[in-house]
Amino acid sequence: MNNAHKSTPAERRQAFAEADAIMALEGFQKTPEMAKVQEAVIQGSVTFDQAVKTAIDQAKSKGKSA
Repeated sequence: MNNAHKSTPAERRQAFAEADAIMALEGFQKTPEMAKVQEAVIQGSVTFDQAVKTAIDQAKSKGKSA
């Protein structure tokens, strides 16, 4: 995924589907917020690095509110 600019939206969608399936096997479920971030990466409006930062920020904010 680091070369997201060289991949097509279909390839990015497939990569996320595979990652989601692996995570589901481990008992994790994708949140609606992460689904939105994934779609933004797929469409190319957000970079992979921006998506990682968003995920980290969301996890930190949830940790503070828990």
